[in-house]
Amino acid sequence: MKIELQFAKRQLLLQVQDNGIGFDEARIREGNGLKNLRRRAADLGGTVEIRSVPASGTLVIVTAPIP
Repeated sequence: MKIELQFAKRQLLLQVQDNGIGFDEARIREGNGLKNLRRRAADLGGTVEIRSVPASGTLVIVTAPIP
């Protein structure tokens, strides 16, 4: 697992990456975890991006402005 946190130009960037089995977002039923992550990022004025490929792990990228 790799976790990276950066602060630059009044912007927060959080990346969490693993080398697990990954998943196809189109084929999963979204539960509260991803929904809450997206809602919390939106509450901060930010975004969540999920890059996952079956058998190749997952990368979650959260960005948000720093007031």
